[in-house]
Amino acid sequence: MKVSDKQALVNTYLFVFLHTIEFKNFMFNKFNDLYYYYKNNFLLNTMRILKSHPLLRLVNAYIIDASHPSNISYLWNFGSLLAVCLIIQIITGVTLAMHYSPNVLEAFNSIEHIMRDVNNGWLVRYLHSNTASAFFFLVYLHIGRGMYYGSYRAPKTIVWILGTVIFICMIGTGFLG
Repeated sequence: MKVSDKQALVNTYLFVFLHTIEFKNFMFNKFNDLYYYYKNNFLLNTMRILKSHPLLRLVNAYIIDASHPSNISYLWNFGSLLAVCLIIQIITGVTLAMHYSPNVLEAFNSIEHIMRDVNNGWLVRYLHSNTASAFFFLVYLHIGRGMYYGSYRAPKTIVWILGTVIFICMIGTGFLG
């Protein structure tokens, strides 16, 4: 193969490669244009519905358009996550209590019954135990956030004291049952 043939082959490959890149860039730009067009129209249509429907207008006024503090961050989610954990704990605890017998002779057998015979009993039991662990972890993060932001200081001391009492009751319940 001559040098000119090799050069022609390299030029051909280079030409195809560059045109492929140009085509990809062209398609990428077209896709981006379409994406942002439909995204913006979707958001506009959604906002139009939220502003016009009477019930959704109320939801929009209280959730979306409500004023929020400027220093709000993800650290403020721990309280609501604790509420979700508490709801899961109550639901799974009541469900487990329906099948558990606290008798000394029947306690182990009732746990085996929950794990093997009750439909998704293993899932309810493990969800209950893992949510309890997550609850304590989130409580410590919640307390840490409160200490970081100084929630124990002057205007909020009563709230901090009530939270401490709830925390002590929670630890007692967790360890004593």
